[in-house]
Amino acid sequence: VDPENIAVLYRSHYHSLELQMEMDKRKMNFTLYSGPRFTETAHVKDILALLKVIENPLDQVSWGRILRLFPGVGNAISLRIIQGISAAANDGHRAEEVVNSHVSKRIKLDKLVSILGATNEEEPPTEVVRRFYADFYGDYLDEKFPDARERRMDVERLIEIAGRYSSISDLLEDLAVSEKIDIERESAEKQPSVVLSTVHQAKGLEWEVVFILAANPGDFPNSMAILEGSLSEEERIFYVAVTRAKDYLYILRQKGGRSRPMIGNRYVFRSGHDFVEKLPKNCFERWDVSWDS
Repeated sequence: VDPENIAVLYRSHYHSLELQMEMDKRKMNFTLYSGPRFTETAHVKDILALLKVIENPLDQVSWGRILRLFPGVGNAISLRIIQGISAAANDGHRAEEVVNSHVSKRIKLDKLVSILGATNEEEPPTEVVRRFYADFYGDYLDEKFPDARERRMDVERLIEIAGRYSSISDLLEDLAVSEKIDIERESAEKQPSVVLSTVHQAKGLEWEVVFILAANPGDFPNSMAILEGSLSEEERIFYVAVTRAKDYLYILRQKGGRSRPMIGNRYVFRSGHDFVEKLPKNCFERWDVSWDS
């Protein structure tokens, strides 16, 4: 089947993050209908900048991005700190010592100092991102962005992805592929591409082959609808999803693992509210697929 006749649909844009990474690694072209590539988004770039300065304290571009997230830090102060970090590295001093020397009532870098002091390059990347998100970045998103909830979901999914890596360098190496693809995307978009789309963006469209991702309670139907007991709209959206396929329809549901089964401090368990279990048993084939990670 030609790539342009294939679509992957999902309830929310953040469900596509792992798929974007994997398709980039395999050099498979795709067109996103649901939003920007995840490595193009400001919040993912911010988190990658933190990982990069931990991995390489002399990465001046990434330091500039991280420092300017904090109150009181503009271009001039950022440049002064970066120059200090570069000079201190030659004398064996750690970056947080330089950052700490600039903390004042106006320059509020104390949280960054605390985060850097508790972190080292040997720590698993998921712990680094989780600490940054919990101690500072979650509140920063709430303050700066009207769509903070969607951005939080992206970050939480990135924490899940990071959990599959034992080192920061391995995660950055894989993400570097996606960043490189972003730079080359103009030429790539001229090639036949698989469509990646939320169900909402796919209304009125059809493809020969459709894959529906994450048909798990808590994902599709989404966790908020389950908590509020309002599933009728989710059922309507699921109907739209399954009727986008002309010839072949694949509905994917995880057998285990964690894929957004909680909202806030409340867990959404994978029992009940299962669209797959509601399908007539004689209208589809059930495949169980396992693989070694």
